[in-house]
Amino acid sequence: MSKSNLSVQEMELLVNLVKTYKHIINCKITNAVFNNKKEEAWDSLTTDFNAASLCKRSRQQLQNKFKNMQKESKKKKEALIKSKYLKLVEEPLIYYQHR
Repeated sequence: MSKSNLSVQEMELLVNLVKTYKHIINCKITNAVFNNKKEEAWDSLTTDFNAASLCKRSRQQLQNKFKNMQKESKKKKEALIKSKYLKLVEEPLIYYQHR
């Protein structure tokens, strides 16, 4: 049986918990020591999440959800930048066409 999607409250909880461990989780160093620390951080985060949430989630589920949230956020940011850029490029063209 599959689990339900994360609710908005669960996503907010996940983001807040990641903020407390972000100095470890977002570290770019990938040696054995830091990889161990990252695993321990995700294990602690999962324990904290499951203590605060009604629906229990695995570490892998939380990692995947956070990764997907990051991808979605990046796409939205890029789309916003692109739309602002296009607006800046198109405005002068509209101005000169109406003259």
